[in-house]
Amino acid sequence: MPDPRFVSRARFAACTAAVLGLLSTGASSATSVLVRDAALFYQARVDAPPLQLPTDGPVQAASLTPDGAWILYRTVRAGMSLGNGRAYWVTLRIMRTDGSQAQLLSESRPLAAWNARVEDLLLPFSYAPDGREVYFGDDEHVYRFNLVTGARTVISEGGFFRVIERGEWAGFLAVWRARPDSGSRGLWIVNVKGEPIRELTQDEVVELASSP
Repeated sequence: MPDPRFVSRARFAACTAAVLGLLSTGASSATSVLVRDAALFYQARVDAPPLQLPTDGPVQAASLTPDGAWILYRTVRAGMSLGNGRAYWVTLRIMRTDGSQAQLLSESRPLAAWNARVEDLLLPFSYAPDGREVYFGDDEHVYRFNLVTGARTVISEGGFFRVIERGEWAGFLAVWRARPDSGSRGLWIVNVKGEPIRELTQDEVVELASSP
């Protein structure tokens, strides 16, 4: 009869080898997107060379969607000087990982101070809790992009803030929406179907802005 201690050690060694094998396999098949000198690269595997993809404008930030099938990237291009600031053209774009089905999702042309940080100009976006849809907006509308069908849908009026993923407001969109009786804008909350709920109070706005 074999020594039980030897059997246990052998099983432990076999399990360890299996785990290491799985980890190494997963690492070798990992995918990623890279931004170098305002250019976009896609790396299908760790041991594969990065492939540069064509883009419209200098890329500032990029990431894979949760399903790994799309690349979301954001561009910032400086325009003419106006007084004490500068005009910019910022966009949010999406494409398949092979560079196909590229399209513009959202754009804005803000005026910013000379010392404005590029990171503060990037257009916001957020994913639905199930990761199948991405939400974004411009100065006039909020949109939903379905990662399965590739269709973009208008959700509501107003500038997009973010999708709330946890807590009391989980599953809702925070939207900057102009009040009909004034030129000011307040923070409204709508569900992901686009049905308006109500305007948030100042206390709730502070709570949303400070929540993780």
